[in-house]
Amino acid sequence: MATPQLRTLIRRIEKLSGGTREPPVPDCQLLEDFAVRGDGSAFAELVARHGAMVLRVCRGVLLHEQDAEDAFQATFLVLARCLGSIRKREALAEWLHGVAYRTAMKAKRSAARRRNHEAQMRERPPANTASPTWDDVQAVLDEEVRRLPESFRSVFVHCVLEHKTIAATAIELQCKEGTVSSRLARARQRLQKRLARRGINLAALLTALFVARGVARAVPARLSQMVIRNGHLVAAGGMAAGTIPSHVATLATGVTRAMVLPKTKFAAVLLAVSLVVAGAGALTHQVLVAREPAGSQPSPVSGQQPFATKDPTANAKPQAEEDKETIAYGGQVLGPDP
Repeated sequence: MATPQLRTLIRRIEKLSGGTREPPVPDCQLLEDFAVRGDGSAFAELVARHGAMVLRVCRGVLLHEQDAEDAFQATFLVLARCLGSIRKREALAEWLHGVAYRTAMKAKRSAARRRNHEAQMRERPPANTASPTWDDVQAVLDEEVRRLPESFRSVFVHCVLEHKTIAATAIELQCKEGTVSSRLARARQRLQKRLARRGINLAALLTALFVARGVARAVPARLSQMVIRNGHLVAAGGMAAGTIPSHVATLATGVTRAMVLPKTKFAAVLLAVSLVVAGAGALTHQVLVAREPAGSQPSPVSGQQPFATKDPTANAKPQAEEDKETIAYGGQVLGPDP
């Protein structure tokens, strides 16, 4: 039988070796701690947990280190601004992957416009077509991942891009391990077919991605500290002018608006359609009432009961007068778009 001293020693050894390590706090709980209680350490944990994946996406799309770091900062600024509007907080990794890709693509378009403008100011020889680089191949993978259905995309980002186990992913996404396994298999099948059309083998790409992870450039400490500080200021509603570079703030604002605008447009379209349908119904009713002879039985559309009169012809108007007051409508009801 082990003595108390021996049991204490065993517990210390287990603690040092990670044998009794508590499971990591889920992303949704970290978001809650940061959004509700302003826990800066929770946001720092999110940056540490997902920063490498976000920076890899930005680097793959932009192929320029400074532009990638700007997109990295903007991605986490969008997170700090949109804390209350993330629909599936348990799938934060997939959400960040999408925001990082959208942000990097927006930064890439802006950089292309800027460089095209600079190129017009000076004559330059035609550029030779370069062979695709490793970053180009990674960008293709991220592009195809964004085209997957949301359920497949979430498990692929968690299990493959962030190298989490199926068990950990099931806990994070709040579903069964078997569901995660089947969705991951179907996600791989779809990606394999799509990438094959572009001359890329998924298995070889994922193997290279796994190997590159060991030698990948980590998120610089200065960049992490800057993002954590600025994200805390933005989430707290503080004025970060002079702290956040203007071009990074502009990039984050543009991405945030682009994410909110489609929902606003959809609501506006629904409202316009409902108004058109309501107007069409009222117009049809007016036409039927105008054309319905006095004292006749109601049409099935109107559903109204006739008014009883002692003399059906007592209130009848002369035919000429009735013709003057009858308005004929023609044409068709158009939608909200011209």
